Amino acid sequence: MADPTILRLHALAINAKEPLLVHLDREPHHLEAGDPAVVHDLEVSPGRHELEVIGRVPTGRTGLAAAAIEVPEGSTVDVHYALPAVARMRGEISDEPDVVPGREWRIAIPAVLGLLAVVWGTWFAWMIFG
Repeated sequence: MADPTILRLHALAINAKEPLLVHLDREPHHLEAGDPAVVHDLEVSPGRHELEVIGRVPTGRTGLAAAAIEVPEGSTVDVHYALPAVARMRGEISDEPDVVPGREWRIAIPAVLGLLAVVWGTWFAWMIFG
């Protein structure tokens, strides 16, 4: 008996609100994602497959990503998906493990707002007491 043909999806998400909606050749699947990535083995027929992934983070729908994947007969092809950390960003599908898109925004936004608060506070103090 021939080896099965597998599409192995590594689903990485640091703050998924619910399971990912994965369309494999237009057939829907609801798959878990996590950090570290959750691995799903999907048995497929040999050939070209259309993969589309959509996720949700607490602030809304995000993470749409699509790719055409070629799976040779009897092999296992690893595909990595990363759900963005913030809404309205695209997800990443690649053949290599990737970082979560937008992860740096979770640090950068509070840092910028904190810096603005210090600058404005200093300016107001200078205006009042200056």
